[in-house]
Amino acid sequence: MDFINVTIWGKVAENTAKYTNKGSQVAVHGRIQTGKYENKEGQTIYTTEVVAEEIEFLGSKKDSQLGEGQSLGNPMDDFTPIDEDSDDLPF
Repeated sequence: MDFINVTIWGKVAENTAKYTNKGSQVAVHGRIQTGKYENKEGQTIYTTEVVAEEIEFLGSKKDSQLGEGQSLGNPMDDFTPIDEDSDDLPF
């Protein structure tokens, strides 16, 4: 079994800490980030992590106060679609 480090920032991190516990099931949507560093012995260590953009809770309502399938930090929440019949379209 592999464990991948996940980095979460801002409001998404605050809500994840508030509504999850150790063992909570979540889906992480984000991007892969790689890096490297040199350890004390002079060896180069390569790292891989996911930088989370959205966390989706997968547990039951009992497991999470938000309920199953609800997510935090979706950047599309503030999206307002353009009326396709509008004369303001640039094309």
